[in-house]
Amino acid sequence: MIFFVFIFTTINREFKPLGIDLRFILLGLIGIGFIVNVFANQKIVLNKFHFMVTAFYGLFFIISLLKRPNIEFLDKSSQVSLIILHFTNYIVFMYLSMFLQFSYKRLVKYITISIYVLLISFIISYFNYDFGLPFSNIKGVIAGKEIRNFIGLNFRTPGYAQDPNYATFSLVISILFIFFSNMKKIKKILIISPLFISILFTASTTVTLGALGTIIIVYISNKIVSIGDDINVKKIFLRRFLFWVFLLLAIFTPVIIIVTGLDKVLLSNYSTVWQRYEMWKSGVELFFKSPLIGSGIGAARSYYGLFSRVVQIHSTGLQLLAEGGIFITLLFSMIMINIVSAYDKKVSYFGILFVIFSMSYEILQLQFFALLLITYYFLEYQRTSSDQYEFVFVNNFSGGGAEKVANNLAIKSAELNKVVVFSESALDSAYSNVESIKLSKKNPIGNILKVNNTSRFLGKNQITLITSHLFYSHLILSLSELAFSGIYVFHSTIKSYSDFKVMRILYKIVYFNKKTTFLNAEIMNDFTKMFKVKKYIILKNFIDSEDIIQQSEELMEREFDRPYIIFVGRLEKVKRCILALQIFNEVQKEKAIDFVILGEGSEISMLKEKVKSLKLSNKVHFLGFVENPYKYIKNADLLLLTSQFESDSLVLLESLVLSTPVVSVDCDYGPRYILTKNLKKYLIKDTDISVAKDVVIEAIGDYPKEFPQVFIDRDFNNYHKSIKEFYYE
Repeated sequence: MIFFVFIFTTINREFKPLGIDLRFILLGLIGIGFIVNVFANQKIVLNKFHFMVTAFYGLFFIISLLKRPNIEFLDKSSQVSLIILHFTNYIVFMYLSMFLQFSYKRLVKYITISIYVLLISFIISYFNYDFGLPFSNIKGVIAGKEIRNFIGLNFRTPGYAQDPNYATFSLVISILFIFFSNMKKIKKILIISPLFISILFTASTTVTLGALGTIIIVYISNKIVSIGDDINVKKIFLRRFLFWVFLLLAIFTPVIIIVTGLDKVLLSNYSTVWQRYEMWKSGVELFFKSPLIGSGIGAARSYYGLFSRVVQIHSTGLQLLAEGGIFITLLFSMIMINIVSAYDKKVSYFGILFVIFSMSYEILQLQFFALLLITYYFLEYQRTSSDQYEFVFVNNFSGGGAEKVANNLAIKSAELNKVVVFSESALDSAYSNVESIKLSKKNPIGNILKVNNTSRFLGKNQITLITSHLFYSHLILSLSELAFSGIYVFHSTIKSYSDFKVMRILYKIVYFNKKTTFLNAEIMNDFTKMFKVKKYIILKNFIDSEDIIQQSEELMEREFDRPYIIFVGRLEKVKRCILALQIFNEVQKEKAIDFVILGEGSEISMLKEKVKSLKLSNKVHFLGFVENPYKYIKNADLLLLTSQFESDSLVLLESLVLSTPVVSVDCDYGPRYILTKNLKKYLIKDTDISVAKDVVIEAIGDYPKEFPQVFIDRDFNNYHKSIKEFYYE
């Protein structure tokens, strides 16, 4: 009922049975609806678009309440009426977006009924001109020598729309929505044909050309990129950029014409529009009196009334600049750019029609704007389709465990859904379901735009999981439109984060009120003591055992004469490579064995010097970074870990998958959560070299064959299920 009354009064604004304005009935029904829904404990979901619209109207109302020395309102009742109209639009949008069970079929049905009532009013007003329209105090026809409709006759028929331009706008958007409906073709033709004929009697040439301009603009934008295309960030950005140019030109054209003096040039050729330029000139003058916060709702009309009469200044953009200033105009632009660049064609057409029409008329206070917001909200903002996407953010795919987990997550998830990866390097995957979007650390703003434009292109409701891995990826996600939707996967420990004060402040901003996962309770406790996060869970990294075993079957590029102990990791101070070398040195004195080092880093030169000084050059082998370390791990007698701290230590898990014994220093966090029960004795409690040597020799000679506790909750299915459940909490 409320939705129908809203649609009907949008199109037939002057239909007033018994002199009652149905818009007041609409507000009453909404008030009752709010009460009913509150008592029914109806769940209210507010999102970013609600806050944008609320900010726009809220600031506009506040500005309008401020006293202005530069403007005296000639007609206070007119200002109050305009404020009520704006307030009605806001209330209607908020109510319907929160409680309406939207159906496009129902929208088209209500529009069809309403537009045909308007058509009937055209016919009545034309054949009953002297008596006017029933249920209204207007005649419904505008006639005169200076009046011309599209076919050149000296009259235009507004009917219950009151203004022929509003009538034309109603006809055009009705044709738009009916055209895109699922009606049978013949039924569409029968319904739309009378609407096209009516436009001939309501429209001026200017309005009709504006409608054609809309079609051309959307056609060009869809040629650049449309929903059916693959993700092309450059094209998506270009499309949005062109719409920004279009929108800003639509808003600022009157200002440009007046400031540059083009009005004088144009007047010499088009003298019939001199009054409109006078209106614009007064609007520009008022804008420069208070450019930041404007002069309040209704000010533009009153200011022009000082020179002529209280009437609209025929430009919504200029009205916003004069009455709301730069700040309100910017908020309006942010709302409208989402609408005009929508990937739902109906919404985009409607938005562009609204903008073009607003270049010559003030229509922000009309219910057309509320209808535009509602159609955008349900058809674009809440857009759904059969395609589902998972977003994975990671700095790159080279190096450590976090990158490896992100890589495996993207590949495994691609078996279930389409995956979009945001990273400096492309994901090496044969899956057609994986799209890689390249980020650059040199251009963080560009990275954020890529994320925002991609999410809008695909539709936020189509994104079923967002995970971000490592701090730079966390930073980009936290600055994007998806900031509070994504999950910030914490692969490291608090020790790996900088103590620099500025960085600590940045960390607090990035993680404030976000969803976060931690690898174990110790890491979680340390982190949550320092930073306030919204929700957090403990989630172990998953291990793709099948892939690890399969890769380990490859032949090694290099064979070794003796059995060997292996060290895998970055050759940095935190990994204590020297300690690993010292332990090996003691072991090799009692056992014929070599030491293989996989990895690169800043300590490699010092390590090589140490090898020379210990005279171990024929036993220690530096292989550098190896794409597939598993074949070397599988053939090793033991894997040795000596880090200062480890978050989870994937290399320990990978080694155990391949049944290669492991020995680790009992450093903070990770290893003590892996080497438990029958493996606990292979966790070295101190760094005494002789103790470590004995543990290593024992592990090589006699190591447990089974350790099922290590792999509990570490399969992909459990990981994916748990993180998706957390995502939707």
